[in-house]
Amino acid sequence: MGQNQAETGEVPGFCSLSTGRSGLFWNWNRQNNNRSPAHFTISHQSRGTAMGTFPFGYKPIEASTWAYLSSLLMVALFFKFNRFWSFRNFDLVLLILLAPGLLMVHYGEKLDRPSMSRPVAATELAKGADPALPIAGDATTGNVSNSNSNFTESGTSGISSAGAGKPVNPLPVRLSQYQLVQRTGYIWLFGMGIIWMLRLFHDPAVRRKPMLEPNLSIGGLVFLACSLMIFLFANVLTSQPSDLAGPRGAANLASRSASEAGEQLQKYGPGYPLLHLIPAIPVFVESEQPVSQEPVEFLVDIARIMAILSQIAIVAGLVFIGARHFGSFQMGVGMATIFLMLPYTAQFAGNSMHLMPGALMVWAIACYRIPVVAGILIGLAAGVCYYPFFLMPLWISYYWRRGRTRFTLGAIGSIAIVVSTLAFTSADFAGFVAQVKSIFGFIIPRHDGLGGIWALSWDSWFRLPLLVVFIVICVSYSFWPANKDLATLISCTAAAMVAVQFWHGDGGGLYMAWYLPLVLLVVFRPNLDDKVAIEVLQPPRNAPGANRVATTDFAAFGTLASRRRVVLGRTR
Repeated sequence: MGQNQAETGEVPGFCSLSTGRSGLFWNWNRQNNNRSPAHFTISHQSRGTAMGTFPFGYKPIEASTWAYLSSLLMVALFFKFNRFWSFRNFDLVLLILLAPGLLMVHYGEKLDRPSMSRPVAATELAKGADPALPIAGDATTGNVSNSNSNFTESGTSGISSAGAGKPVNPLPVRLSQYQLVQRTGYIWLFGMGIIWMLRLFHDPAVRRKPMLEPNLSIGGLVFLACSLMIFLFANVLTSQPSDLAGPRGAANLASRSASEAGEQLQKYGPGYPLLHLIPAIPVFVESEQPVSQEPVEFLVDIARIMAILSQIAIVAGLVFIGARHFGSFQMGVGMATIFLMLPYTAQFAGNSMHLMPGALMVWAIACYRIPVVAGILIGLAAGVCYYPFFLMPLWISYYWRRGRTRFTLGAIGSIAIVVSTLAFTSADFAGFVAQVKSIFGFIIPRHDGLGGIWALSWDSWFRLPLLVVFIVICVSYSFWPANKDLATLISCTAAAMVAVQFWHGDGGGLYMAWYLPLVLLVVFRPNLDDKVAIEVLQPPRNAPGANRVATTDFAAFGTLASRRRVVLGRTR
C-alpha cells in the first residue's frame, strides 16, 4: 500500500494536485476495495493525453482549431456586411488566407520526423521508385553516399561536402509526403506575399478611405483582447524550447573566436549574436528537451519574458497609434485584438526573434513625430535582425525636408551602442570584427545550411535575383513616392518587410510579425494626408525661425486639430 502511494500519489480520503506539461489536472477515481475508504488519485497528465473528469487547468488547443475559430471571430467582428465590396473586407480575407499556408508548414514539420524518413523510403522503393534518387530529410547524419549513383549528400541542403559550401548541379530529390505538404505551404505563403505586396504598393494611391470601426463595442474589444493575451501567455509559459544549442553555448560566450562567430553566422544567419542564445519556444509542438541545467534554465526564462514583453509592446503600440494618430481608441483596440486573433500570433507567441523587431518598428511608427526616437528604434531593429537596415532610404526620405539629421543621428547612435556591446563577448579584435559582420550580414549570400523552402529541393541560386529586386525596391523608396505622408511610410515599410520573406534564407515567409502589425495599420488607417514631416515636426531649436515657431505652437496645434476633424468628418 505504501509503495503504491509513493508511486501514484494516492492518499486515502484526500485529493492532491500535480502540475503537468499543460497545467494542473485532477483525476477523480473512486476505488472501493474491501469496503475501504474512498481513494482519490491524481495522475501526471502531459500535453496530448486525455484530460481528467474535472480539468482545473489549461490545455492548449490545436493550431488548426485556433485558425478556424479565429477566422470566424475576425469575420464576425470586423467584416462590414453593409459594405461588402470595401477594401476592409478584401484585406480581411487576405489576412485569413494566410492561415492555410501556416498550417501546411506547421503540420509538415510536425509529422516529418527523422525516424519516419526510412519507412517512407522503403515504402516508395516497394512501389518501384528509383533507388538512385536521394531522399530529402534523411535520418542519417553526416555524408550519405549512394552506391547506385555518384551523388554525395549532406543533410538536405543539396551541398557536396567536397565543395565546401559550393552548390552542385541539382539532382532530382524525392521528398516525403510530409515535406511535400510543407513545401506547398511555403509556396502558398509566397503567393499570398505577392498579393500583399501589390496591395501595399497600391495603398499610397488610396486617398479617400473611410474609418470603419469594428462591429463590437469598446468594452467588448478590451475584454476579448485581454482574454486572448492571457491564453497566449499561458501557451508560452507551459511550453518548452525545441532547440537548446544556443543556450548551451553561453558558457563559451566570453571567449568566442572569429571562427566560432563565422560558424554562428553560417548557422543562424545575420543578426545580433547574443540573441541567438535565446531559444525559441514553439507553442503547438511537443518538445522533449529537458530543461534542468544552468544557464539553460535561466535563458529559457529570459526567452519567455522577452516573448511576452514583445507581445505586450506590439499590442500597446497598435492601441497608441490608433488613439493618437488615427483619432480612435476603439480602432486601436480593434487592431490589437485582430493581431492577437491571428493564427500566426498563436503559433509563434514564444519566438522573440519574430516579435521583437516587429515591436520596435511599430513603436518607430508611433514615435514618428520625434525623429531621434524613431531613428533609435529603427537602428535597434536593424541591430537585432539586420533586415530593417534596408528601411533607411525610406525613412530618411520621409524626414528629408525636416528631421533627417535627427533621425540619422538617432539610428547611427543606437547601432553604435549595439555594436559596442559585442566587445564584451569577443576574445580578440578578429572575433569582434567577425561578430560585427554577423550583425550586418557582410558575407556572400550562402547556399548551404539554408532552411524553409530552400531546404526542400528549391535551388538556392534563385535567392540572388530576388535579393537584387529587393535592394532596387528599397533604393527606389528614396524618391518614390515623391510626397510621403504617414500612410506612405507605413505601407512602404510593410511592403519592404514582406519582400524580405522571398529571399530570407531561414524560414522565409514565416517571419510575419515583421510586417503583420504594419499591415493592420494599413488596413484600419483613415486618411492621413496631413501627416507629413514638414507639418507635424518642429525645426531644431537652433534653426532659423525656431523661436517664431515656438511662440505659435498652440495656434499651429489648433490648426492641425481642426483640419483633422474636418478630414474625419468627411470620411465618416
